[in-house]
Amino acid sequence: MHVQSPADTEYYGRWLSLPDVRRSLHVGSLTYNDGSKVEQHLLNDLMQSAKPQLTQTMNYYKVSLTTTTTTTTTTTTTTAC
Repeated sequence: MHVQSPADTEYYGRWLSLPDVRRSLHVGSLTYNDGSKVEQHLLNDLMQSAKPQLTQTMNYYKVSLTTTTTTTTTTTTTTAC
Protein backbone atom coordinates (compact mmCIF):
# COMPACT_ATOMS: atom_id res chain seq x y z
CA MET A 1 0.00 0.00 0.00
CA HIS A 2 1.25 3.47 -0.81
CA VAL A 3 1.40 5.71 2.23
CA GLN A 4 2.53 8.75 0.27
CA SER A 5 1.36 9.86 -3.18
CA PRO A 6 3.86 9.56 -6.03
CA ALA A 7 5.60 12.83 -6.92
CA ASP A 8 4.01 12.94 -10.38
CA THR A 9 0.53 13.37 -8.84
CA GLU A 10 1.34 16.49 -6.84
CA TYR A 11 0.29 18.79 -9.68
CA TYR A 12 -3.35 17.74 -9.36
CA GLY A 13 -4.31 19.97 -6.42
CA ARG A 14 -2.65 23.01 -7.99
CA TRP A 15 -4.36 22.33 -11.32
CA LEU A 16 -7.76 22.04 -9.62
CA SER A 17 -7.24 25.41 -7.98
CA LEU A 18 -6.86 27.24 -11.30
CA PRO A 19 -9.78 29.67 -11.84
CA ASP A 20 -10.59 28.35 -15.34
CA VAL A 21 -10.66 24.74 -14.14
CA ARG A 22 -12.84 25.57 -11.11
CA ARG A 23 -15.24 27.47 -13.35
CA SER A 24 -15.40 24.53 -15.79
CA LEU A 25 -16.10 22.09 -12.97
CA HIS A 26 -18.78 24.35 -11.45
CA VAL A 27 -17.37 23.97 -7.91
CA GLY A 28 -17.65 27.61 -6.87
CA SER A 29 -15.80 28.24 -3.62
CA LEU A 30 -15.85 24.61 -2.41
CA THR A 31 -12.51 23.46 -0.99
CA TYR A 32 -10.64 20.60 -2.65
CA ASN A 33 -9.50 17.93 -0.17
CA ASP A 34 -7.46 14.74 -0.40
CA GLY A 35 -10.44 12.40 0.02
CA SER A 36 -9.38 11.03 3.41
CA LYS A 37 -12.62 12.18 5.04
CA VAL A 38 -14.69 10.38 2.39
CA GLU A 39 -12.51 7.28 2.76
CA GLN A 40 -13.08 7.31 6.52
CA HIS A 41 -16.87 7.42 6.08
CA LEU A 42 -16.90 4.68 3.41
CA LEU A 43 -14.57 2.30 5.25
CA ASN A 44 -17.39 0.51 7.09
CA ASP A 45 -19.28 0.00 3.83
CA LEU A 46 -16.22 -1.48 2.12
CA MET A 47 -15.51 -3.88 4.97
CA GLN A 48 -18.96 -5.51 4.90
CA SER A 49 -19.52 -8.81 3.15
CA ALA A 50 -21.47 -8.87 -0.11
CA LYS A 51 -22.15 -12.60 0.27
CA PRO A 52 -25.94 -12.26 0.84
CA GLN A 53 -26.38 -10.13 -2.31
CA LEU A 54 -24.06 -12.40 -4.31
CA THR A 55 -25.91 -15.52 -3.18
CA GLN A 56 -29.25 -14.02 -4.18
CA THR A 57 -27.88 -12.90 -7.57
CA MET A 58 -26.41 -16.35 -8.26
CA ASN A 59 -29.90 -17.86 -7.93
CA TYR A 60 -30.98 -16.02 -11.07
CA TYR A 61 -27.87 -15.15 -13.11
CA LYS A 62 -24.57 -16.64 -14.18
CA VAL A 63 -21.83 -14.88 -12.20
CA SER A 64 -18.13 -14.57 -12.95
CA LEU A 65 -15.80 -13.44 -10.17
CA THR A 66 -12.32 -12.17 -10.96
CA THR A 67 -9.52 -11.15 -8.64
CA THR A 68 -6.17 -9.74 -9.61
CA THR A 69 -3.18 -9.76 -7.29
CA THR A 70 -0.12 -7.77 -8.26
CA THR A 71 3.29 -7.98 -6.65
CA THR A 72 6.50 -6.31 -7.69
CA THR A 73 7.42 -9.24 -9.93
CA THR A 74 4.20 -11.00 -10.98
CA THR A 75 0.53 -10.46 -11.68
CA THR A 76 -1.92 -13.28 -10.97
CA THR A 77 -5.52 -13.28 -12.17
CA THR A 78 -8.03 -15.81 -10.86
CA THR A 79 -11.48 -16.27 -12.36
CA ALA A 80 -14.28 -18.39 -10.93
CA CYS A 81 -17.58 -19.03 -12.68
